[in-house]
Amino acid sequence: MIKKLLLIGILPLLFLQCTQENDYLVTSKRAGDVVLGNSLETIMSKLTTYRLEQIPAQLSYGQEYMVWDGEERLMRVVFSNEELQKVEVFSRKYRTNETVRPGMIAQAAIDRGLAPYMLTETTDNLLIGNAARSGMGGYRLVQGMELTFENKMTRNREIGATARLISITIE
Repeated sequence: MIKKLLLIGILPLLFLQCTQENDYLVTSKRAGDVVLGNSLETIMSKLTTYRLEQIPAQLSYGQEYMVWDGEERLMRVVFSNEELQKVEVFSRKYRTNETVRPGMIAQAAIDRGLAPYMLTETTDNLLIGNAARSGMGGYRLVQGMELTFENKMTRNREIGATARLISITIE
């Protein structure tokens, strides 16, 4: 009888914990509840508890919004033809299955199996991946994600171990 009561009491807690962790999981198709391919209307309805700032058209590649939770910048969402095409996550709340998250240092990401030798320089930052080169010249992770680190490069053209992860991008 006690075992049944314990099981009944623990199962909802486990389910709640899994749900909360998945709310911030980043995969190749989603960042929490924000799913690539969803309509603008669907995404806006999922983000009603957050502050959204539309990025002016002359500075963007379509309809773009910065999503804020109070003072914390969570993500940038990009729409084309009213459909979500790209998400760039900045918040430490979000993580991949490998527990890679914005704010962590490059060495921690490397320790989780990411290859430090495949990178592309941008104006201020470095992109890292461990798979084939994309058509735009950047490298994409096997999971379909792109990681942007601070521009701290070693002499061997590798990302410095202490470079911070700025964002995770999916598209």
